[in-house]
Amino acid sequence: MEAKLKLRTGPPMAPMVVPLRAGACVLLGRGSSCDVLLDDPQLAEMHCQVVEHDGRWFLFDLLTIAGTYVNGARILRQELQANDVVELGATEMQFKLVEDGKTVRRERRRAPRDANVGRTLGDYIVQEPIGRGAISIVYKARQISKDRIVAFKVLSPRLARDPASRERFLEGARNAAVLHHPNIVQIYAAGQVGDVYYLTMEYVPGESAKEVMARGGAGGGLLPSKVYAVALQMAEALIYAFDLGIVHRDIKPSNILIESSGQAKLCDLELAKRIDDIEEKGDNRPAGYLGTLPYMPLEQVLDPETVDQRSDIYSLGTSMYGMLTGKPPFSGETRTEIVDRISAADFKHPREFDLPVPPAFWEVILRAMSVYPEDRFPTPKELKEALLAVGRAHGWEKGG
Repeated sequence: MEAKLKLRTGPPMAPMVVPLRAGACVLLGRGSSCDVLLDDPQLAEMHCQVVEHDGRWFLFDLLTIAGTYVNGARILRQELQANDVVELGATEMQFKLVEDGKTVRRERRRAPRDANVGRTLGDYIVQEPIGRGAISIVYKARQISKDRIVAFKVLSPRLARDPASRERFLEGARNAAVLHHPNIVQIYAAGQVGDVYYLTMEYVPGESAKEVMARGGAGGGLLPSKVYAVALQMAEALIYAFDLGIVHRDIKPSNILIESSGQAKLCDLELAKRIDDIEEKGDNRPAGYLGTLPYMPLEQVLDPETVDQRSDIYSLGTSMYGMLTGKPPFSGETRTEIVDRISAADFKHPREFDLPVPPAFWEVILRAMSVYPEDRFPTPKELKEALLAVGRAHGWEKGG
């Protein structure tokens, strides 16, 4: 049996898939002698090693300062199981077993007990984890002073040790806290308790669009009328944010929450930034750390300082595409390959899908996904008007 490490997030030029074959001994780090070169200043020259022995796969940390993590727990030596999440520096990969060319789906080993669960951190009692991303973990918590349930987001320990990462996390919370809109998850507060950096926000009982997609529907995605209803609400959220001069910079299906009532809310605003701040101060992060590559516009990959409201319109367009088809428009074995496909608009055309999507709806999505910003809708308001025209023509005004 063979295996692979599939990149979830990481530095530019990192391989999307690292094949692991029988007898392999694969060295990962930022040194030129490594088998997998990761241009990440948080990593050691030789950071960790994956070794196969008798059909079992072991991960070894090479006594690094930053550490190597499996499912959130720091390790020195760990046998890997299917779907384990490996973290080193700003890189996150998932371990997959492969048999006869197909990924083996097995339940992930139960992770060690989360040390934050049950803790009282300031005004909050942490109850249970409800989500995990590349930079943070989200918990359900109770705010003591207001006797209410909140979502309690904690910056991952590996990033909390980096002053620049801490500041970006808190800055995103401050920018998002000014947003008060029914289609945006409300940020309540941000702060620090000991070595824990957190933000608290409205608790939304529902699923992400990505989770809804996974449950099936036409072609593996959502029905067109449902995508329309969600997209219209996201356009409303973007109109509001645009009026305040804020861009989200990471719109994707997993950042769109849908309640049972059909109410949709945009979440995960750590990357949110004021347009004038981008223009005046720039952004000192490598482009690969800004947003999620399969849903990002080319300008955000190449020059983050050029990002504006049209960049969010592009990401909403790619999200609509993903919600309809069940998968993002762009994929590849390396980041370079994905960027090349984004720049060439090399994705499976709507006419290749056997989906009951009106051509006019596809036209709206494809315009939003235009490679060049000047070819997209100039503002979210124009996108909303185009969506409404489609809705009126097909009786979807209320998301039906």
